[in-house]
Amino acid sequence: MRNKIMFAIAIVSMIYGASTFTAGAIATTDAGGRAMTLVSQPLMRRAALCRTARASK
Repeated sequence: MRNKIMFAIAIVSMIYGASTFTAGAIATTDAGGRAMTLVSQPLMRRAALCRTARASK
C-alpha cells in the first residue's frame, strides 16, 4: 500500500515538474527571443548600412 502511495506521489510530482519546467522554458525562450530580436534588429540594420555604404563606394 505504501509503495502505491509513493508511486502516485512520484507520478504527480513528475507531471507537475514537467509542466512547470515546460512553462518556464516557454516563458524563458519567449522573453529571450524578444530580447534577441530587440538586440539583433539594430545590429542587422547597422550591418546592412555598412554593406550598402561599402557597395556604393
